[in-house]
Amino acid sequence: MMRRILSSEAFKRFDLFPKASEEIIVRTNSGGTLSVVVFVVMTWMLLANLTEYALPPRTSHVSVYLSKNPHLLTRFDFTLPGLNCDEFGLDFVDVSGELALEVSTDIQKQPLGPKSCRVHGVHVINKVSGEFHIAFGRQAEAVEQSQSRSHIHRFTMEELSTFNSSHIINHLSFGAEFSGKYYPLDGVKKIVPAGELHRYIYFLQLVPTLYIDASNTITDSLQFSAYEHDIKVILEPGKRFWQPGIFFKYDFSPYVATMKEERRSIAHFLTRTCAVLGGIFVSVGQLRSIWDRLRGFKPQVQPITGS
Repeated sequence: MMRRILSSEAFKRFDLFPKASEEIIVRTNSGGTLSVVVFVVMTWMLLANLTEYALPPRTSHVSVYLSKNPHLLTRFDFTLPGLNCDEFGLDFVDVSGELALEVSTDIQKQPLGPKSCRVHGVHVINKVSGEFHIAFGRQAEAVEQSQSRSHIHRFTMEELSTFNSSHIINHLSFGAEFSGKYYPLDGVKKIVPAGELHRYIYFLQLVPTLYIDASNTITDSLQFSAYEHDIKVILEPGKRFWQPGIFFKYDFSPYVATMKEERRSIAHFLTRTCAVLGGIFVSVGQLRSIWDRLRGFKPQVQPITGS
């Protein structure tokens, strides 16, 4: 019974997808070219929508930063092509007076050959302004000043020729990692010309960041911006002497940036994709019809004769 209803002529009137007879279909070269263009555009739009779905957009806003954790983990990876591993140390100092000289805990030095060394690791710093550096001079020594603590690097002017501040920043980051985090200094390379001495200073502005992913997991981290200053050391009487080395000076922003990942549903993705692809197909069809009318195109139907 159901089969008879579905095959009846009355039920066929509900067909929203009527088929044209092959006898009245006219195919042209311009139509084939247009079809290829439409297919390429539709494929590009499909990939664009798929990329947007796979990489969801983020919203962000800024508010006053109220820190609950006074410490911060720093990750670094440097290559020093002009120094042996025993010719330098890594020192950390901040405005609170805390000093960490010749740091070796959680830090590895890896010789890469004559006059080349890789130093990498992690170090915990306070959330206050400070700096860390690789500077010229023998082992750093802490000194007590009137209201703060500092340190000095001892050396003679004759020893200056042994120091080379050439460096490659393989990686530098602060705080926890999260998807899409940007590292502005990764890949920076500075090579000192032969016979010269340089002091490289990187000024870092650290911005506390709360990252909320699509599952509402919160990551407390930091991002930073950076600009650099290269000082050529001039050894002339009466001129200020700049200690050669690589200095990273950092300061904290009083605001926190909150970034939230907003993933769209699969239903939204499918609806948008169908609307875009269908819109392209219909629009191009209408434009093709208008173009044919303007140029007076009339398809010639050739009768099909049997053999």
